[in-house]
Amino acid sequence: DRVTPSGTIAGNPMKYILLLSCFFLQCTFIVNKLAFFPTKQDTMEKSALPPFVHEIPLKTMDKKTLYCLYISKPENSMVALYFHGNAENIYQSLPVLFQLFKYDINVFGVDFRGYGKSNGSPSERGIYKDGISAMNFLLDSLHYKSEDVIIIGRSVGSAAACNTAVYKPASRLILITPLSSGIEYAKIHGLGLMALIGGNAFNNYEKCSKIKCPVCIAVGTNDEITTFPLAKKLFDSIANPDKKFCAINGADHNDIMYTGHDTLWKAIGAFLKNPAGPQIP
Repeated sequence: DRVTPSGTIAGNPMKYILLLSCFFLQCTFIVNKLAFFPTKQDTMEKSALPPFVHEIPLKTMDKKTLYCLYISKPENSMVALYFHGNAENIYQSLPVLFQLFKYDINVFGVDFRGYGKSNGSPSERGIYKDGISAMNFLLDSLHYKSEDVIIIGRSVGSAAACNTAVYKPASRLILITPLSSGIEYAKIHGLGLMALIGGNAFNNYEKCSKIKCPVCIAVGTNDEITTFPLAKKLFDSIANPDKKFCAINGADHNDIMYTGHDTLWKAIGAFLKNPAGPQIP
């Protein structure tokens, strides 16, 4: 193979297509390795769960098995579809599921592939499949209507939440400490030019511009992981005017459920009750 006078590469073009494909796949592999920190610690045996918490194995569209937790009572008509954050699993998120259940809504918490008891390895495309599969299960197997589903995503779970809300309409979307985009996340954490390998990964800007339902974003003012300014920028990118922004004063990325407990849950409760209500403080 050689470079011709015109600057084009002579020889077998398939060799270069293969080379570029390998580079792209390697970048995807690197992005997924940097993005996900799955944990299998602190899971619970099904027999150890409270009697009103049901463990449901869910088959995804690509045949992975996700272990999900479902808390319900017959009189509740709505359900929250919850996607947890990184370095945790749905069993460790039980306090969050219980808190949501206090608002008289059922709760369906999803463990991503590779997390908790779920098999497979996490990836961006994988968690998108997990989200769509979970929504399909709520609609087809548990017989909820789209207007009865509230999608909630925390941290990396916001990517699955946004993607699901784009392709599967819901009544509301709540994002807690959300990602804005993979490339911005990499830049603020000092990866410099290496951030470019992320390409269009985890682009919640793109997805939020397409979401039709009311959206609430909650973030701590001291968040140094996904950061307060980027969450505000993501909020500003939402085309739907029916949106709310909740700043939790003094909270950071990991302690927002504790430092900002009262403010956060008061804001979420208000949004669940009336998404068209006054702006959340």
